[in-house]
Amino acid sequence: GEKEAKVEVARREADDPMALGSVDAPVVISEFSDWACPYCMRFAAETMPEIVKQYVETGKVRYEMNDFVINGQSALNGARAGRAAADQGKFFEYQDAYMAEAIKANGHPDFAMEDFVRFAEAAAMPDMEKFKADAASDKYDAALQDANNLAQRAGFNSTPSFLVNGQEIIGAQPYEAFEQAIEDALAK
Repeated sequence: GEKEAKVEVARREADDPMALGSVDAPVVISEFSDWACPYCMRFAAETMPEIVKQYVETGKVRYEMNDFVINGQSALNGARAGRAAADQGKFFEYQDAYMAEAIKANGHPDFAMEDFVRFAEAAAMPDMEKFKADAASDKYDAALQDANNLAQRAGFNSTPSFLVNGQEIIGAQPYEAFEQAIEDALAK
């Protein structure tokens, strides 16, 4: 049967820059994602927009992103830049710009700061100098370590991994798998 979550991961914080949708939505999807993981990119480009359209924008799902940095330095660099974007309220705009290019990479992308800057510009980052300084710093590393610890406590060891109100979905599953899990959760 369904595997239930080992720990509570949903945050439901009203001003969370790494979340989309109503804080009171009946279902929370928690994604554990790595910025250098090709399957995470495919999911972000192909499946997540449909979930957002069908469920987040209709008030049924809150979508919360969690870092799970497992693909080395390029993943860490990507996560730092993502957090820098989040600090300016542009996480999802930045992610859209990043993923649109990352999905074209053959395998694992290896972006440099000039790439992050380009994505930030595409996301209309309000303060580019702050973004660059933040993305190049280690100021988020403790939070990123906490996020990895949470992923491991939840029992995950690969990306992307998801919890839909506590039900596990592992890997870049098709939209139908998420639809089923969401509808199951809504029916409870």
